[in-house]
Amino acid sequence: MSTTRSLLPRSNEGEPLLSGIEEIPRRDPEDQVITDNGTPLPKAQFTILCILRILDPMAFSQIFPYINQLIEDLGVAKDASDIGYYSDTIGRRPVILTGIAGLAVSTAAFGLSPSFYSVLLTRAFAGLFSGNVAVIPTVLCEITDTTNQAFAFPLFGIWWPIGAIVG
Repeated sequence: MSTTRSLLPRSNEGEPLLSGIEEIPRRDPEDQVITDNGTPLPKAQFTILCILRILDPMAFSQIFPYINQLIEDLGVAKDASDIGYYSDTIGRRPVILTGIAGLAVSTAAFGLSPSFYSVLLTRAFAGLFSGNVAVIPTVLCEITDTTNQAFAFPLFGIWWPIGAIVG
């Protein structure tokens, strides 16, 4: 009978997990945040990173206040009220289902892309079918009223960051 040695050191289950690690001496320079048992966090660099992190969602959402006017000015639609033409004409459900199907196909095609140009093409295709970003909140407004909007809107807002984390 052969005996195998464990690669992990033996531990006492009653002992704290990190008890064998020496505590890092606490320093308190002005530009660092002190953590209990870790490396001090550089405040200035961390602040800059947090500010830079804001830029992506700002760049994504900055177009929303003026997109209707922009589309009208570019001649895509004669009137801003024509922008939701398909969802108003054929209904919200078919538009949402088409958007979901298009995103599914473009995501699969993106994953199977053999070249850089096919990656670009599939991402453009995904953008073509990402109209649900506008249609779904419209449906939310239609299914709520003043008595339940204060509950529904914040709860609805949580799902975008959850999707970003899961995706």
